[in-house]
Amino acid sequence: MFPILKKRAAVKAGILSGGEQEMLAVGRALMRNPKTLSPDEPFEGLSPLVVGHLAEVFHQIKDEMSILLVEQNERHSSRIADRCCLMERGRIVSEFSPDEKERDSPDSINLNPGHRSFWEI
Repeated sequence: MFPILKKRAAVKAGILSGGEQEMLAVGRALMRNPKTLSPDEPFEGLSPLVVGHLAEVFHQIKDEMSILLVEQNERHSSRIADRCCLMERGRIVSEFSPDEKERDSPDSINLNPGHRSFWEI
């Protein structure tokens, strides 16, 4: 799933880039064949290319396991999610499907900084 890591196999994990470290963390978690994967902000601070690759991996595995993704990057998360929840100050303030979010006006679902989004995949 992460061919770049094969090329970087001789490099210590602490020296890998942020994106490579995130791929390594996801890969290590997947090696245990979990029933549920719960990544917390896996797209934070990563390049758009790496975010796109991780989102594609989550999309590929979503039929094999449950994924509870906590993420503020709604662009990629909502493409692969089946159900979305918006949290504000520790409370769910909105639940919707990605299709419903697309139909809603920008004001009705506000993803400002400080909001935490849960994307159930």
